[in-house]
Amino acid sequence: MVTLVRGIQGKNAISKMNNELIGHLTVKHDVITKNGVYAAWSAKYEDVTNILYPLFTPLKSNSPIIVTLCDMFPLVYPDLLNPVSRIQYKIIYKRFNTVDKILTICDFTKNELLRLLPSIDDDKVKTVYQGVNHDLFKPEIRGSAIEKLELNPEYKYIACVSNVAESKNMQLLSKIEREIPDDVRILKAGYGTKWDGPKIINVGYLTDEQMPLLYQASLCSIHPSLYEGFGLAILEACACGVPIVSYGNSTQKEITLNGLVDTESEFIDRTFSLIDSPQHNYIGLKDSEKFSWKKMASEYESVYREFE
Repeated sequence: MVTLVRGIQGKNAISKMNNELIGHLTVKHDVITKNGVYAAWSAKYEDVTNILYPLFTPLKSNSPIIVTLCDMFPLVYPDLLNPVSRIQYKIIYKRFNTVDKILTICDFTKNELLRLLPSIDDDKVKTVYQGVNHDLFKPEIRGSAIEKLELNPEYKYIACVSNVAESKNMQLLSKIEREIPDDVRILKAGYGTKWDGPKIINVGYLTDEQMPLLYQASLCSIHPSLYEGFGLAILEACACGVPIVSYGNSTQKEITLNGLVDTESEFIDRTFSLIDSPQHNYIGLKDSEKFSWKKMASEYESVYREFE
C-alpha cells in the first residue's frame, strides 16, 4: 500500500503530472489531498508515503517518506517568495536530509538539488522523467488544427505555453511580438495567465484534448524561459512534430537537442527562420518517444517496492 499526498489540484504541469501518476499506478494506493502546510507537517502516515508537493513533507515520520521534487526555484529565485514561504522552504530543505528518497523530474533538478543542498546524500536522489500522452500529442495537419480551434485561417501562428513568472522571461516574447509580420499571431497559453500585446492571442485555459491543437496549429513553439524544472511544454510540442525554440541552459537538453539556442539573438533568428520556412520536427518527434506517463509510473512503482 502506498499513500500519495498532494496539494489542491490546479491548472498546471505539476497537477497534470500528479493526475497522470495516480491514473497509471497499478499498485494499491490511497490519495490524500492537503490544504495547509502546518497541518501537513504534523501528519502521521502508516504506509510508504510519496509526498507530491514538497512543502507537505511531514517533519517526523515512522514510515518511509519519498518526496517528488520538480525544481529548486525557491532557492534560485528567493526574492519572488514571501517571507513566510522562504522560512517554510528552509525548514523543508533541512528535512530533506532525513527523508528516505527524493525523486527529481530531471537530472538538471537533481544536480541543482545537490549543488544547493550539498549535505544531501546523492545515493537517495533518483531522476524519474515526466511523460506525454502520445495518443493526444501527435502530428496533425496544421490547417485542420487551426480549423478545430476556430482560429482565423488568414494568419500564421506560433505557440507559447508558459506562466508569466520572472524566470519565464516573457519580455523576450514581447520583443518577438513587436517584430513578427502582421500576418503572424502568438498563441499564448499557460495556467490562466495572460501576456498582452496587439499580436498576442491569450487563449486561456485549454483542456488536455485542446492543448495538442495549439501546438499542431503553430509553425513553432517558443520557450523563452531561463529556468525550467522539466519543460513539459517542450516535450508536448516535440510529440506533435512541431519545431521548438528554447534556451538549452537547464533541463531542455534532456528532452531534445534540436531547436536549442544559447543567446537571445539566436532565439529570435531561429523563430523568424521557422516563420519564413516551416519545418517538421522529425528529430524532436523521435526524441519524445522516450517519454511516457506509463513509464514514469512504472519507475515510481519500482521505487515504492524498495521500501516494502
